[in-house]
Amino acid sequence: MCKCKAWGKNFVCKLWEEKYPLILSFLMTVILFLRISYNFCPPQNFGSILNAMITIDSILLGFLGVSLSILLSIKDRKVVEFLFKNPSREILKTYFRSPIISGFINLGLSMSLNFIEYYTNILVKPALNISLCKLILVTWIFTALFFVLSSYRIINIVMHIVFKDPTATNERKPDKVLDADRERELKEKYRFKGE
Repeated sequence: MCKCKAWGKNFVCKLWEEKYPLILSFLMTVILFLRISYNFCPPQNFGSILNAMITIDSILLGFLGVSLSILLSIKDRKVVEFLFKNPSREILKTYFRSPIISGFINLGLSMSLNFIEYYTNILVKPALNISLCKLILVTWIFTALFFVLSSYRIINIVMHIVFKDPTATNERKPDKVLDADRERELKEKYRFKGE
């Protein structure tokens, strides 16, 4: 989670937190795409690599499900109450959704790559010398990287929520409570587009 304080840094920090799985996955995939030749020959133990990826996907997907149930079970804590009553709930939902979807896509690609020898010579774009095997392999690498990075992001956020000191929650002192008119005025002034 971002710990930047200044507005400009806070904006950049939040943007990085939101986009870093996509950016890093894309950059690594482009580098590997340029390095993988047309006549890519998978290593001899490629089946073991795929099975390991399927296992990692399954474990992380299970952990994400458990993390979601933990969040739902501690709904009465002030931090979680704040998250569920705030527009950040949508961000949290997106942060959970992206690794789950990419994890299932990666599982499907991992299973399809078990049959890699059947489509190693099929050209998708002959002019660019791009084979179906290379296309599926690069997509698999992208989804694997994106899945792992976005899983790390949501696990990190859940760890912050679960282990947050309940006494550290910023509560307003009774003399600092806003009256209803001032609260309505501030809500109108700072209304989010999603509301």
